[in-house]
Amino acid sequence: MALTGQQAERRFVLLTATRWFPVGLVLGLTVLLPLERGLSLAEVGGLMATAGFVSLALELPTGGLADTIGRRPLLVLAGAIAVASTTIFVFAETVAWFAAALVLQGVFRALDSGPLESWFVDTLHADDPTAQPERGLSRSGAVLGVGIAGGALLGGLLVGWHPWAPGAPSCCRSSWRSRRNSFTWCSW
Repeated sequence: MALTGQQAERRFVLLTATRWFPVGLVLGLTVLLPLERGLSLAEVGGLMATAGFVSLALELPTGGLADTIGRRPLLVLAGAIAVASTTIFVFAETVAWFAAALVLQGVFRALDSGPLESWFVDTLHADDPTAQPERGLSRSGAVLGVGIAGGALLGGLLVGWHPWAPGAPSCCRSSWRSRRNSFTWCSW
């Protein structure tokens, strides 16, 4: 059953929110984690720029990929690359490993940056060929900003809460440098 334009718009806005809220949630940690692992602020800045440059360089070459292999497979591939990037980032301890994670992050962003929007426009036009996509695209842009901001706010509150402070329960507390993968579960 085909979606109506209104249903497609609701789904598009919801998918945009679920895509960008987690980005905001971990935004602060993308700087704090490498700093905690011994990288300098200049190294972290260079690594973040690397991700941006990779995404920029791949934006045009990957633009037609959705038409070639399909939007859904491209989004699945982008998601798999995002998981690989995040996994490497979480366990990275050197500049080289953080660089590998952020190069993959740039590839992910390039692959992820258009299939959802093009699906929305095509679905909207399939329902009504004269429909204007501006309303749905602008709502999506607003939700994107609110999702990132809300995620960053919640992420900041979680960091400010700091459950690993003295006297707090040590749920999943890890002494990363001294005892790799040795966790203490919920002891007071």
